Amino acid sequence: MQRRSSNFLSGGMSALLFPIAMMIAISSCTSFNPEKLRKEITSEESLWRGAALRDYSFYYRIGCLCPPEAQRPVIITVRNGSVAGAIYSDTRGPVPADLLPNYPTIDKLFNDLRDGSDGAKDMDVRFDPTYGYPRSMNIEVEDVPEGVNFFRADSVRPIR
Repeated sequence: MQRRSSNFLSGGMSALLFPIAMMIAISSCTSFNPEKLRKEITSEESLWRGAALRDYSFYYRIGCLCPPEAQRPVIITVRNGSVAGAIYSDTRGPVPADLLPNYPTIDKLFNDLRDGSDGAKDMDVRFDPTYGYPRSMNIEVEDVPEGVNFFRADSVRPIR
């Protein structure tokens, strides 16, 4: 007596799921629209400005063609709208003062998004639903050998 497999994806079910998976994949392949992104950036930046946070901290990580030390995740402290300090999130050790000018505020991230959208081949940005700040960005630029750079900014916490 031969046993039939009771695997959910065997037989007819996989044939039914394949077209659905293809539709999802095709619908996610939209073309990059810089004008639409600029409008979204402006809208989200208004939400950020409305929160009026001048003193805050946030997690930040970047992926780029830059030294490994620059790619280490950090927690940035911003006071009165300027980077006041940063610590490495893995060791909690301080980031050297001479490197602090390399780290952004949320306002600078918005400026970088606007600048990046002009020269991007493709760009995907996700915004925080509460404060409107950019939580992540992946950008593909034609003249960069690796082609993709990203940042992640998360866990903005107001400092009182």
